[in-house]
Amino acid sequence: MMKKLLLFLCGVLLYQTGVAQGFDVNHVDVEIHIHAEGYFDVIERYDMDFSQQKHGIFREIRTSYDLVNAEGEQEKRKIKVSNIKVPGHKYSVDPNFIRNIQPQFQIKIGDKNKWVIGPQQYQIRYRVDNAFLFEESQVQFYWNVKSTDWRAPFHSVSFTIYPPEDVAVDLDDFFVYSGYVGETAESTEFDVSYVDGAFVGKSKPGFSSNYGDSVTVLLKMPPNAVKEIKPFWPFWSRYGWLLILSAFV
Repeated sequence: MMKKLLLFLCGVLLYQTGVAQGFDVNHVDVEIHIHAEGYFDVIERYDMDFSQQKHGIFREIRTSYDLVNAEGEQEKRKIKVSNIKVPGHKYSVDPNFIRNIQPQFQIKIGDKNKWVIGPQQYQIRYRVDNAFLFEESQVQFYWNVKSTDWRAPFHSVSFTIYPPEDVAVDLDDFFVYSGYVGETAESTEFDVSYVDGAFVGKSKPGFSSNYGDSVTVLLKMPPNAVKEIKPFWPFWSRYGWLLILSAFV
């Protein structure tokens, strides 16, 4: 019995070591500008504390989703992420044709010849297309300001969401969800206000979000608040894997 217990404890320790990221996210602030032309721009600002020496971080962004449309039908959605920038840091991302055929991709931030430890700050910028949900009565903006993929604890989250100019919205149109994926009850962990044309939210004291937890915002806007643009995926985007495989045949 003791041998089995020791094996179990070793397994737990190995699992925790594998999951541990070597840093905490003391605070992340997410700023999103929604444009009437049919896309939105994201700025993520991270304050981190590294307890182990690392070369940097990975930011994973999911680009393929299964959703239910206004007609109640299952639909696959592929969003496009572009204009990626990480000011003040070395970074790399996969080429566009790879990103277009994968369900998610990583932004690799850091220098392989340099170690970091202690307090660090990162800013990540990008643009998102084809992510709005269009219905007859409304347009929905739905986005994870903190995704489930971070294997590190988050101790504070804040956000500012700017709707398009001259769009009639208020606090009754805005919702925040936190916790495990699929949570349908509105979060009680955030203070939210509508200030100078923007939705501003900040986690309450004692907040903690871990691996598998998300923080999601939903804004319901009037019809035609955002232009619906049908995405064009070129031949190599839709059939990229076939082209890659054919090169080795």
